[in-house]
Order: sequence, then C-alpha cells, then structure tokens
Amino acid sequence: MKTNVFCRHSWPDCALASWKKWPNPRRPDVLSVDLINKEFDEETGVLRATRLVMLKSWIPNWLKPITGSSVCFFLEESVTDPQNERLVLSAKNITLNNLVEMEETCVYTRAVDNQEWCESLSKYFSIISNIFVKDLLRTTSSSDSISLGSSEANGEILR
Repeated sequence: MKTNVFCRHSWPDCALASWKKWPNPRRPDVLSVDLINKEFDEETGVLRATRLVMLKSWIPNWLKPITGSSVCFFLEESVTDPQNERLVLSAKNITLNNLVEMEETCVYTRAVDNQEWCESLSKYFSIISNIFVKDLLRTTSSSDSISLGSSEANGEILR
C-alpha cells in the first residue's frame, strides 16, 4: 500500500519533527523510545540512527495466549540526508516477527510542486509466515509466505 502526503511545512521542519515525535500525548500507546545506534558522516552530513520503540498494542483475545503480552517492539531506522533534503524512516516489528512481519517506509523530500512544502511517500507491507497460517489457521500454503501488501518498500530503504 502506498500513500503520498504533502505537509505544509519545510523539509527541515519535517526532518526535525521525526526526532521530536515521542513522547506525544496523542500516542499514549508508545511506552518508550531508546536510541540504540547513531552514526554521523562528517563528510556528507548524513545521520543514520536506529531506535527501539516499545508500545502497548491492542491484541485480539484469541491471540493473547500465543503472544503472552500486549507489549510489542519495533526497530526504526532513519537516514537523514540534509544535502539532498531526504529523510527515510523505516520501521519493522521485532515482536512475533517469526509469525508476522510488518514494515513501513516513509520517504520525506522537498515537494516538487511547492518547494516550500515537504512531501511524504509512505509504503507499507506485511507478510504472514507459513508457520502462522499452518499452526493458527490450520491451513497449508505451497509458498513460504502470503503477501498482504506491497514489498516495493525494500528498494527505498537506505542502509
């Protein structure tokens, strides 16, 4: 799934907002955010960072015995490139990733149509692994996974 959003803010404001988004009273489900890695390239000005996000998730009652908890963890990787005015945020789940893989990538750039605005392109995909399908739903699949969305996000992630 892809979405394209125009923000009526400058690119520097959008990039700064990505660092100030938590804590946020509108997101009480986010319990903590820890910076676990940061690399700054002095030559290019590119900042790469990895954050661990802990959040309280709504889990259906039938799934609680399997998960054991309603707390889940995500890794968020960011690449901020001020010279090219490009910010890439990529998040993927750690919790239950052997059953369900979820990944979202957001790319923030200066809007082409209005250079004073920021444009965000978000791509999301998830995969339910065959283990989940066989064990929980008692079905079989000939492939290793069932794709529920677009895997196009993989090409956008800068590492």
